Amino acid sequence: MRIAITGGTGFIGTHLGTQLASAGHEVVVLSRGARPAADRGVLTTDLSDAEFLRQAFADCDAVAHCAGINREIGAQTFQKVHVEATRNVVSAALAARVPKIVLTVNHASGAGYYAMAGQGFDARGISLNANVGYNYNLGNRWFVEPSAGIIWSRTQVDQMNVPGTIVTGLGGVPPWVLTVKDIESTLGRLSVRVGTSSLYGDVMLQPFASASVFHEFQGGVSSSPLATTGAV
Repeated sequence: MRIAITGGTGFIGTHLGTQLASAGHEVVVLSRGARPAADRGVLTTDLSDAEFLRQAFADCDAVAHCAGINREIGAQTFQKVHVEATRNVVSAALAARVPKIVLTVNHASGAGYYAMAGQGFDARGISLNANVGYNYNLGNRWFVEPSAGIIWSRTQVDQMNVPGTIVTGLGGVPPWVLTVKDIESTLGRLSVRVGTSSLYGDVMLQPFASASVFHEFQGGVSSSPLATTGAV
């Protein structure tokens, strides 16, 4: 098989190329040219030239997209390397009619980090509350005050896109969407307050002690993954 490897002089690309070559496959190495690949020529590209990529992928049986960074340096940003370059590689491979494309999303601080940290993630909610209480005069300036309350709330959380590893034609772990169901809460309260009042001139002090019991009437909150592709 003729297999093209982007990021072919990186850690993953180098080992993959060595294994494929030792198994008798023809390897086409694409890289920014930082390091030569042992016993193999290197096509130098920053993966921004779609036509160059299409010609490099011509007659290939597969493309392994291993190019990536673990930190941003100058023009080498996560957006350019992990988003735009990946789009260019996939588009060029499809244009060259490559039957298999392997996308390695393995950069915990790179593609995965950017894909999750670069998106908006927020929540919004509403709440209603009601309270009732009564003050009993026990005489001699002492009182007891039972009360009850309830707070109902509903919070909506944004969806989060989670990257995955896709092997077109073979399956894999696709990108998926984390969807959190609406967080609904009905919190009940029973309280009692006991105290007294003391008047010192124009100042009244009202020391008291209170105790409360709370109960959540709703069940737990769950989330569900939604696959965005059939390659599972």
